[in-house]
Amino acid sequence: MDKSGVKYNSELISGPLNDKILYRVNTRYFNSKPKLVGILASDDEASQKYAEYTQKICSKNGISFNLHIANKLTVESYIKYANNSPDIDGIIIYYPIFGDQDYVGGGKMDDYLKDQVNHKKDVEGLSHYYRYNLYHGIKSNIYFTPLHNIAPCTALAVIKCLEYFNYYNNFNLPNYKLFGKTVTVINRSNIVGKPISILLANDGADVYSVDKDSIFLMRKEVTGKIYNTEKSVEEACSISDIIILGVPDPVYKLDTKNIKENTFIINVSSYKNIDEVELLKIKGVKYINSIGKITLAMLQYNLLSLCDQFRENNRSTHN
Repeated sequence: MDKSGVKYNSELISGPLNDKILYRVNTRYFNSKPKLVGILASDDEASQKYAEYTQKICSKNGISFNLHIANKLTVESYIKYANNSPDIDGIIIYYPIFGDQDYVGGGKMDDYLKDQVNHKKDVEGLSHYYRYNLYHGIKSNIYFTPLHNIAPCTALAVIKCLEYFNYYNNFNLPNYKLFGKTVTVINRSNIVGKPISILLANDGADVYSVDKDSIFLMRKEVTGKIYNTEKSVEEACSISDIIILGVPDPVYKLDTKNIKENTFIINVSSYKNIDEVELLKIKGVKYINSIGKITLAMLQYNLLSLCDQFRENNRSTHN
């Protein structure tokens, strides 16, 4: 008898990760708990909820989290303060702040702020230092294989989902553990879609990167190489083993008729980008509708990695 699709709770993945975090904090940092500082200067509802969830899970796992409520003009001052405070291990900034507003020196204001965070405290991996590592396939995070150090937390959460369901082939050569897999990522933002696409392409997958007005094919062969493709989004989805949905629009829904049997669907948007009822009628589909809890676990893992590498008393606290 045909087996319909299955919806999985993200706690299957986040639960064990949080257990490891709590153990790590209590054994390695029991004398000096890791300290994370959040900077919120936005009325964005999703950002505010993310800050609340961060506070809750950090408290549960023994991590100190202080949230600074700032206005747009004081954000840079808060960043400088946190960069220079020896007792602060990590900094998270809740974007968007300035949105598409341009920076006088070129680029966007939010991108300028990302580069002001000291890489030794950049838990989100959004500064130039870690973007360079990401684009060049440099992996050094001591907690995971395969991962980039330090990569954006949502992208790492997707990796953990794929690891959990054994999409990485450990018999393949390093950096080719997703060879033979085809992925469609419907989002190309600098924080979510682009890092996900690069991570998966760097591990050998063919990745169709979709934005609202374009679609590209990303492959590992040449660093930074993006190939034009004549495929439509529908065609890309129809041949994909994995589809990542990240459209920040409550109206958008991917048509389920373009999804083949046994596809793995991960929704990383704060909105449901697909009709779940219709999706779960497809044979063999695996579906995770939200990865926020896994993302928060990866945020904490990044923080612990920064502590291990950059704390001045690293050697004295090393087990």
